[in-house]
Amino acid sequence: MNAETLQFLDTPEAQGEFFQVQPDGSRQMKFFVEGVKCSHCLWNVENLKNELPYVHNIQLNLGQKVATVTVAPEGSLAQVAYQLQKMGYEPHPLPLQDGEEAKNRQVNKKYLFKIAVAAFCTGNIMLFSVSLYAGLHSSLKPVFEWLCFFLFLPVLFYSATPFYQTSLQALKQKKPSIDWPISLALVIGFLLSTYHLILQKGDFYFDSLAMLVFLLLSSRYFLLRVQQHHLSPSYIKSFLQARVAQVWDQGQWKKRASHRLQKGQRIRVLKGEKLPADGQLLSEQALLNTALLTGEATPRKRLKGDLCYAGTELITPEAEFLVTAAGSESRLGKLLQQVEKELLKKTPFISLTDRLAQVFTLSALALGGLFFLIYSWVDMEEAIRRSLALVILACPCALALATPLSQSLSLLKALKEGLLIKNATALEKLLQVKNIVFDKTGTLTQGHFQVLSWLPRPPSEQEKQVIYQLEKKASHPIAVFFKNLFAQPHTLPVRDFKEIPGQGVCGYVGDDFYELKSAPLPSEPLPERLQTSSCVGLYKNSKLVLRAFLGDQIHPSAPQLISSLSDYSLYLLSGDQKKAVESLARHVGIPPQNALAELSPEDKKNWIQQHPQSLMVGEGANDLLAFSGSYLSLAVKGSVEASLRVADIYLMDSDLLKIQKALKIAQNNMNTIKRNLVFSFVYNSIGGTAALLGFVSPLIAAVLMPLSSLTVILSSLYSIQRRSL
Repeated sequence: MNAETLQFLDTPEAQGEFFQVQPDGSRQMKFFVEGVKCSHCLWNVENLKNELPYVHNIQLNLGQKVATVTVAPEGSLAQVAYQLQKMGYEPHPLPLQDGEEAKNRQVNKKYLFKIAVAAFCTGNIMLFSVSLYAGLHSSLKPVFEWLCFFLFLPVLFYSATPFYQTSLQALKQKKPSIDWPISLALVIGFLLSTYHLILQKGDFYFDSLAMLVFLLLSSRYFLLRVQQHHLSPSYIKSFLQARVAQVWDQGQWKKRASHRLQKGQRIRVLKGEKLPADGQLLSEQALLNTALLTGEATPRKRLKGDLCYAGTELITPEAEFLVTAAGSESRLGKLLQQVEKELLKKTPFISLTDRLAQVFTLSALALGGLFFLIYSWVDMEEAIRRSLALVILACPCALALATPLSQSLSLLKALKEGLLIKNATALEKLLQVKNIVFDKTGTLTQGHFQVLSWLPRPPSEQEKQVIYQLEKKASHPIAVFFKNLFAQPHTLPVRDFKEIPGQGVCGYVGDDFYELKSAPLPSEPLPERLQTSSCVGLYKNSKLVLRAFLGDQIHPSAPQLISSLSDYSLYLLSGDQKKAVESLARHVGIPPQNALAELSPEDKKNWIQQHPQSLMVGEGANDLLAFSGSYLSLAVKGSVEASLRVADIYLMDSDLLKIQKALKIAQNNMNTIKRNLVFSFVYNSIGGTAALLGFVSPLIAAVLMPLSSLTVILSSLYSIQRRSL
């Protein structure tokens, strides 16, 4: 990127095209960073925020190779790009729409061209080498040797450039790189081979080194494609929004990719399809399932001119919309951007494996150098051959790839199972959970209520209106029940409305202050079915005027779930009456002494904070305080938009047994990581020992080394994607 382009990034003209101004005045922009390949590169790029004081944040999506940079109002985006260039990377400013895909295609094309050159040269070098290995002694021998030399030059100076770039970047950062052994082997091997060629004595390594470059590039291209497909958070979109849209174009409906939609286009959606963008309803009316964004399963009626959101599902046969916001500008798109930021966070385990890879790299280089110094006194040619084989074979590529790849595949597996896990840190935390804490209403029960009794009387018409108006803006399952129960035109205005999560709602109607919240049981004897129900009271000016006893059904999969979690300490926390909570605990299998009733949201939070390594399972926004105090949180219901602000994991359907699947996915992920790490360590250790003992030639080492990376990739794909839960 030239100086003129750099300066343009800080001009007002770049706003709207390349960067956006955030509400706090900061500026945010995305760069496609060419040259990043591994978690070490990720650390280098993200560490810029510690070196440039005006950089608020910088996050690198390793799969897409896209860095999202946020700078202070007085900060310079051009300076950030300049610093990336100094580190050895090539930043490309991305337009606000669709830049990542184009740059990915460009990088893939470059990679394939390098592979093609390496393949052509390697194939021909091997043909000539076969004759030389067979004992060719005619006048053609030196001709074949020099042909191998010239064919190796494009491989060395063109195809192998990614290894040199990464190595130089690491040197500038004074951090070890897994490409150091590769670059060192190529340079030393080429110089020695050329020296021997000129003197016409000794071994040539053109074939081994060319094969190494070809196989390494091929395996890394395969990894690149896996990263672009699996390490990219974009796969979430395919589960939450439509990927194809019908657009009115030149007098007919044409199919278009949803991410290509633009504001002002007219689109058609059919029954069962999700809206691909935010839009204004053009049809007279439509029925939509808005559960994804609101958490309410009851279909919502929308009239002509109403605004409808991407991700909602059409229930009526057909409807037309005018696009008002598409892609990252839609309500769902903004939510997915927040999820993407969470997915990019580096986990402690990845940091640990990065350090191990660096230590292994330095150890391999040190061992190779030490062996050469000692064994060269015995046999110089053999010392060179064995040291070169060691340096080639001991590169810890598989060690560096194992953890991020397995974690990304596990997140995808969880999503396919209906579990949206915000980041890999939550995946790691699942393995540390000792206590699983459940909320009652809407979690272990279905949240489908029926009125068992009103005491001392049913509500009057005015009281019904008051209840409806108080619950109209609330999101708790009981609120949804009352809204549906008393759904009719109401004229009573409510002012100073307030919803207190976990407690109830309140507000003024006229001069009277009303509250709808949990109420104590009356002193007189009650039937058993009322004693174990939820008791909600309507208060007028702090005086209880009537009680509603609500019955709720136990979630059908709750007993089976509790039975399957016998290895954990299980608890039930609720604000309901003691008898109702204990009755539910008995039915699902939670020990009665672990069922705690009549707890306020603050009580729940305090209890959870006193019990570390607890997974809180509840209803998203309604359990905000409890979630904030927990080690890990899982929302089983409610709006995905609200739940992902407070919870680490979101259950995308009503199957509670998927909580057990989340735990199994986390365990399978860790097993896969450990197996890959052990394999990588053993593979490199045995291979390195064999190289030092002379059992592995540089050519065999060039074939074996990329196979370790390929094996780790295939192992992760098979273990996580194919293994049944």
